Amino acid sequence: SLMKKSEQFSADYLKEVWDIKDAALMSKRNAMLEAGKKTEDIIRKYTEKGEKNWRISVSFNFIQI
Repeated sequence: SLMKKSEQFSADYLKEVWDIKDAALMSKRNAMLEAGKKTEDIIRKYTEKGEKNWRISVSFNFIQI
């Protein structure tokens, strides 16, 4: 599912966003999930069902977490 993929994307590529020094483990987890959710929302906005090549340049402009 896209949610699981967005969570993995957040864990792999957005660590600098959610890995806050001295934050509690649950706070980091919540921030990681939120970053993944924002990414997922943007991808959904710029794709259509079954589309393999989404408008990457347009959507990356909106991924500013």
